[in-house]
Amino acid sequence: FSNLKHHAIPFDKIKTDQFLPALKNAISEAKKEIDLLIQNPDSPNFSNTILALETSGEDVGYVSSIFYSLLHSHTNEDMQKLAQEFGPILSDYSSDITLNGALFKRIKKVYD
Repeated sequence: FSNLKHHAIPFDKIKTDQFLPALKNAISEAKKEIDLLIQNPDSPNFSNTILALETSGEDVGYVSSIFYSLLHSHTNEDMQKLAQEFGPILSDYSSDITLNGALFKRIKKVYD
């Protein structure tokens, strides 16, 4: 996250080739967070399941929001090409969470 006032994003220092590694790293960390959530031996409750899920992957959102902000406001051929990679990676990440049976079981226990 930025050290600038109000955590402003230093767009002028971001290079296109930094996005894909940043996204992959953020997704890797998010998956670790989800694994820890699933492996939590405590009985599922709102805090250790729903809130933990909601706050997992914040860096994925941060990286993708910066990328798409630049893509829409200051696009170029390289950014458009990268967008073709970003979309499927984010879609796979989302599907991995949505279709995770063990995670669903924890959420269902909280719901029930």
